[in-house]
Formats: sequence, C-alpha cells, structure tokens
Amino acid sequence: MVRSGNYAGRHFSTTNAGYTLTQTRTGLVAGQSYTFSGWVNIPATSDAFTFQIQVRWRNASNGAIRTDTVRSFTSATGGWTEAGATLTAPAGTTNAVMRMVVSSLNATIYVDDFAFQTGASPTPTSTPGVTPSATNTATTPTPSSTPTATRTPTATPSSPGGLIAAYNFDAGSGTTLADMSGNGNTGTLVNGPTWTTQGRYGGALVFDGSNDYVSVADSGTLDLTSGMTVEAWVYPTSGNRWGTVVFKAQSGSLVYALYAGSSSPDRPRGYVYRNGEQEVVGSTALPLNSWSHIATTYDGTTLRLFVNGSQVASRVVSGAMPVSTGILTIGGSQVYPNDDFAGRIDDVRIYNRALSAAEIQADSTTPVSGMAGAER
Repeated sequence: MVRSGNYAGRHFSTTNAGYTLTQTRTGLVAGQSYTFSGWVNIPATSDAFTFQIQVRWRNASNGAIRTDTVRSFTSATGGWTEAGATLTAPAGTTNAVMRMVVSSLNATIYVDDFAFQTGASPTPTSTPGVTPSATNTATTPTPSSTPTATRTPTATPSSPGGLIAAYNFDAGSGTTLADMSGNGNTGTLVNGPTWTTQGRYGGALVFDGSNDYVSVADSGTLDLTSGMTVEAWVYPTSGNRWGTVVFKAQSGSLVYALYAGSSSPDRPRGYVYRNGEQEVVGSTALPLNSWSHIATTYDGTTLRLFVNGSQVASRVVSGAMPVSTGILTIGGSQVYPNDDFAGRIDDVRIYNRALSAAEIQADSTTPVSGMAGAER
C-alpha cells in the first residue's frame, strides 16, 4: 500500500505519460485471481482526457506480458473515488506492477491507498478525508487546502527484457549521449546536432538534415542476429526525403535500420539485411512538425513496422542478420550520407528481440530511464 491517510501524492501532466507506482508484487501464479484497488481524485477540468489505472503483468525477466485496465476515467470524479478490479494473471506471469497512464490532461490528479492482493477485494483503510483542489493551468496547481504528504509515489521505468541501448537525450549540453541501459553504448555527437528542451519527454536532439548525427562504437551487445526492435520518438520538420533515425552499419550497407521517411513516396521504413537490404514500408507519411512513435521489429521470420503503437506493415523475411563491426548511428549514417534526418529525435531504444505490439505501446508512454520531463 502506498500509504494510509489523507494524501499520498499527485500526478501532473500536459502530455501523454505513464508512471509505474513503487509497488511490485512478486511470486504471482499464472491463472490466479488478484484484486487491485485504490483511490483517485480528479478535480474539475475543462480538458478532454483519459486517465487509467493499469496492471502490467510481467515475466521472470520483467518483460511485459499484458497490460490490463483496473479503471478508466474521462471526467472529474467530484471527490475521492475508488478504483478496483479483480483480474486473472496470464500465462508466464511471475510479478506485476500498478501504473498510472494519462493523456492530454492539464490538471493535477491525486491518488492514494493503492494495493493488490490474492482473491477477494481488500477493505479500504479509510476514505481519504482531505480533497485537495487544483487550478487547471499549465503551471503546477496549488491545492486550496494543503495536505500533509508523507510520501509521494516514485515513478520508475519498467522496460521489457532484452534492452541493449536506450537514450533519453536529456543531457542538455556536451558532445556525449549517455546509454541509459547500462550496457555502455555511449554516443558521440558529430558535426553539431543541437540540444533542445522541447523533446517528447524532456530533452531531445535537433538534426539539421545535412551532416550531423550521433556515432556509437560497435559492441557485442549491438551485434544482433536472431531478433531486434528499434524504436524512437521523431519530430520531422522536412518531408519527401530519406530520414535516418537509427542505422547499424556494415561495409557498404546496413545490418538493421529505422527510417522516419523516404522519397517517392515519403514513408517510414524498417530494414534488416538478409541476402540484401530487406525493407518494410509504412502506408502514409509521418506528419511534419509533430511527434510520432515509430518502431521496427524482426523475429527471424517476419519484419514489422509500427507507428504510434500500431502495426502498419509486415513482410516475411527469414534467417539471421549478419554480424558487423560497423558503427551504430542516430540521425544519419556514413554509408548513405544523403539520408540525414531533419528534425528532433527523442527516446531511442534498441532490444535484442522482437517486442510485441503491447510492449511497444507501453514503451511509447514510458520515458527512458526515469520520468524526466514527463510532468511538463
């Protein structure tokens, strides 16, 4: 339980964001029923929004199996309202976490007394007795009756298993791009891509579409053969051009790559190398001057492309990808120097396996390595 009492914490967001509460229930059994409950208080707001309390079922390596909704809110609650459900753990489950997910809400949401247990519904410790109110403004609201908070829920990331590189672009300065996966795949800025605070979550890098990119030295973790996922948030500012997002090079070609756009027609694309460059192509161009989440996956038999969490294309490709000592680049490539991306890139992740659509959707609402920028 987060805490018993009047007030546990609050969540403020003007953008889509997902938060994992600091509750991980281990030792779960697939097929067993579990009851989830908590209290939510959403003050009146003029915004259209969706706020959900979710349960993410995970396997032994903390990879997401499925995400279920405990309760969904699309309007103010008029005070404290209980959110609860009894759910059955899917096959492969060993643990689970509770999450808050909000879209497009410019207000504060208060949460309290979250718990989950085996079997019947838990008895709430008490109905929260203080109902804070918040102004519906773009700055942090000030409750009219200030509650005493003993602990605020800590937002922590829960990435699926197999993560080999992750970049949140939040440094804001310097010529180094840190790898938040812990695998040491650090990037070096080449020819001056610029930092911005206007990322999808927190900061981002701005690429001019000319000759700037990020270079990551080859490592064993980046040499993927049987499967991969590459995903990123992109904000293209120029269309009808090739736009490299991530590119793992080999001599004269690629091993795997993700493109935000191309020419004639302008479409996002995913690539792997199997007896030549094999591609999967989206059906429509990404919108300019707007954020889109794109991902490509390969599982040894099928190459897929996802836009904003939905699969938009696939094709049969089989066999292992080659191992190469070539560098990995973000925003451009040395192999195809005219394919540089123009716009902003944020939250790049690379996995050594093919993620499911649900896992990609979950990543798109969870900032890389913590929640920096998610409460803007």
